[in-house]
Amino acid sequence: MVDVNTMIQRVAELRRPALAGGGVELFLDLTTDLRPTSADADQVQQLLVILVNNAVQAMAATPAPRTLRISTRLKTPRWLLITVEDSGPGIPPGLERRIYEPFFTTKSPETGTGLGLSIAHGIMAEHHGRIHHTSSSLGGAAFHVEFPIVTVAAEAPAGEAAPALPPPARPASARVLVLDDEPLIADLLSEMLQVLGHKPVVCLNAAAALEQVETGVFDMVISDFRMPGMNGEQFYHELAGRKPEMAWRVVFLTGDVVNEETKQFLDSTGNPHLDKPFQLAQLETVIAGVLCAKEAMADR
Repeated sequence: MVDVNTMIQRVAELRRPALAGGGVELFLDLTTDLRPTSADADQVQQLLVILVNNAVQAMAATPAPRTLRISTRLKTPRWLLITVEDSGPGIPPGLERRIYEPFFTTKSPETGTGLGLSIAHGIMAEHHGRIHHTSSSLGGAAFHVEFPIVTVAAEAPAGEAAPALPPPARPASARVLVLDDEPLIADLLSEMLQVLGHKPVVCLNAAAALEQVETGVFDMVISDFRMPGMNGEQFYHELAGRKPEMAWRVVFLTGDVVNEETKQFLDSTGNPHLDKPFQLAQLETVIAGVLCAKEAMADR
């Protein structure tokens, strides 16, 4: 069971540094008569962060004041409505029909891959809800998300309180090198990292990734394991030889942890790994662990 208002407050706290950095003032208008609904909490958070990030990026080129407003209300006894609206330039005429298409974007390659709204649309389809947009009274775009209120989730046993949501975290913005030979996976991972407030740099082969590490500064590396040419294990050893301090900051992506050889390698390094497919919350947790370890090492 998900309390939508609580999720919005968590996302607002999570993105507060980015909002302040972009000169954006956030207003929450959350009705008190919403009932919890059965939903995937990770996906609801991902949806909200996508819409907030899109609004912040849309307002980047507009003069201050920049305003973001998130509101909730009970549309009918069986439907709840979330509205995310901004004071940006709005959606250009003629593009309204295309904004939910995968990889369609009006952003530069550095700021987006065009997957955000496509992911949001997919999340709402999975929840049997809908997402649509209108012009906002603030001057920009307004995205309206309608969730059906579902109350069939299993309840906690009598006398046992439902677990409380953990307090919102404030992860630092990290510069992350992404290595994957499949462009679709690399772009999707890049989009997920941007949703979490990080700055990805994508490479499609290990040689290009090593060049980036030699010339740039990165907080961590997320590398696929099975790649043509130099695979993840070979990349790790090459990286360790060139930049030993980066070796323990590599997170591996793998779909074959049942392979004994792969398992032995991962166990020998002690590096974290993500099994494909993974959710946004799992990615967020792994990144937070690497960044916390990096800070602890710096304090020694």
